[in-house]
Amino acid sequence: MKKKLCVALSLAAGLLLAAGTLFAHHSENNYDHDRLIHLKGTVSKFEYVNPHCVVHIDVKNAQGENEEWIGVSGSPNEMRRHGWTTTTFKPGDKVDITAFVNSEGRKIVQMPKIAVNGENVPSSTIAGVQLDGYYKRNPGKPPETIGQ
Repeated sequence: MKKKLCVALSLAAGLLLAAGTLFAHHSENNYDHDRLIHLKGTVSKFEYVNPHCVVHIDVKNAQGENEEWIGVSGSPNEMRRHGWTTTTFKPGDKVDITAFVNSEGRKIVQMPKIAVNGENVPSSTIAGVQLDGYYKRNPGKPPETIGQ
């Protein structure tokens, strides 16, 4: 009887731990997949951390003032499989990004197409799928350009 109780309690504890992980993951709904932008700027910081790799980008707006934008990609584990390392983006690197903007209007983007110093860099799988979907829904519609 004690053995069955221990097994049942162990299973229950395992399920509770797994539930937290399952609920922690989020959808792609925080990006507007019908608003594509073209963003040019300079890397100020790169965070190769869980749950997502994050690139901080200084972008000059139409008035010539710097604005900080944040580019989000997959987890370090996923991006490592695409060739990313802790030095993929370095402060001072010039970036040219095609991206989906944050649904709430914040300067946060999902980056399906990335070039660093003129060289293409692979992006996350889901971002690429979202970009393909955008082009199918919006044939010939160019992205809005942000940054000089």
